[in-house]
Amino acid sequence: MIDNESLIIRQIHEQDTERLYAYFSSFSDETRYFFTPHELGMAFAEKLTHADLVDPETRRFVVVTQQDGQETIIGYFFFWSWQKKVPWFGIGVRDGYKGRGLGSLMMQHAIREAKQQGKGGILLTTKKDNARAQKLYRKFGFVILGDEPRGEYLLLLNFSDEKT
Repeated sequence: MIDNESLIIRQIHEQDTERLYAYFSSFSDETRYFFTPHELGMAFAEKLTHADLVDPETRRFVVVTQQDGQETIIGYFFFWSWQKKVPWFGIGVRDGYKGRGLGSLMMQHAIREAKQQGKGGILLTTKKDNARAQKLYRKFGFVILGDEPRGEYLLLLNFSDEKT
């Protein structure tokens, strides 16, 4: 399991460009496949840590840990279409940290953030062969609505469906 004491979940900031690029560069072929359709180069990391910071339609978070006195990004999650009642969501865990509870920790934080901001739910897509992600999403109450145009599953977590 992940030691929650050594982790920090925070919004992305401008100083994260190199760390985010290193995070994307660390992806295995499998992780890269599931994280598409993004081009994961330095230009993408710069966009996420600069232009998107002032874009009211995005909200981006990282999970960092200290390694050798430096912050290392081990998880990343984000919302886009944030101004909508039900924004889109994406999540990724660094190779070597999968299966240790980090995805659940990030999902808890993301759901709490969306609820605190008065959102009605969260939408996401996932590749049909991404069984690990689908298991995580089911754990938190997401349901498959059907296929989206790229042939992935479209999933929804509807907060009004939850029992209080």
